[in-house]
Amino acid sequence: MTPTALVTGASGFLAGHLITALRHAGHPVVAWSRSAGAVSSDRGITVAPWPAAAELAPAIARLERPIVFHLAAAADRSTTAPAVLFDANIRLTADLVAACAQAGVGGFVYAGSCAEYGPAPAGVPIPESAPLAAREPYGASKAAAGLWAQAVARQAGLGFAWARLFGLYGPGLRPPRLLPTIHAALRAGRPVDLTAGAQLRDWLYVADAADGLVRLGGFAAGGRQGAFNLCTGEARTTRDLATLFAQRMRADVGLLRFGALAERPNDQAWLVGDPAAARALGWSTGTELTAGLDAMIAALDGP
Repeated sequence: MTPTALVTGASGFLAGHLITALRHAGHPVVAWSRSAGAVSSDRGITVAPWPAAAELAPAIARLERPIVFHLAAAADRSTTAPAVLFDANIRLTADLVAACAQAGVGGFVYAGSCAEYGPAPAGVPIPESAPLAAREPYGASKAAAGLWAQAVARQAGLGFAWARLFGLYGPGLRPPRLLPTIHAALRAGRPVDLTAGAQLRDWLYVADAADGLVRLGGFAAGGRQGAFNLCTGEARTTRDLATLFAQRMRADVGLLRFGALAERPNDQAWLVGDPAAARALGWSTGTELTAGLDAMIAALDGP
């Protein structure tokens, strides 16, 4: 029987796509959410509130060695207070992995971030062996949680896959993220203030990321441990992405006011990953950039 997948952060952007990919792969899904009122019409998906700390291990044990996909996190890196990042990203992960070690799970997949990496030489895709030297609290919280979870999993003999996700985009993304913010402004005919957008980024379609996480679940379920960049390996400036997005919208590119905003402090000039390790597991990115942007635009425009 295909093992149950336990997905945390079920109300989030990536989680919805992951749950779809897991169901397509035949996994029953139990989805934990800290948001009230989440439901599913799919009988293969059980949505439940996040258990109290003392109930974590018993709740996991009742699922009979699930594969755990830990996506729950505070993800708004620009406005979230450091104390909130610590509680949501570090403490929550530590509680969960301890409960998994106590209850026994089939494997643990941790959704990390490219923001964990420190400054890297431009033009050289970042490997998983690059230093985890985040320059701001969000990336530091994700790196710290990943290191802790990896160590606990190793000590407990749990399979563990650490996914370092690069720039996700696609249907379901909402403001204040870049592309939905641009969409809302341009559809209203309003200018949108942006930075110069010279930083080079690795943009990954969210459904491809979800497929990668499913594959990492199989890796972890085999009792193995490792870190994997989920990325394309292709560099594109934020300015080029925003311009292409506006063009695919058939909107007035002149409304994009590049340079009207100052660059964010500690914003890295180069965040492009090396996907070789994930590709060695058989994963690949199947969505061309314009197709992904068109799907996102269609979702934002609605019926």
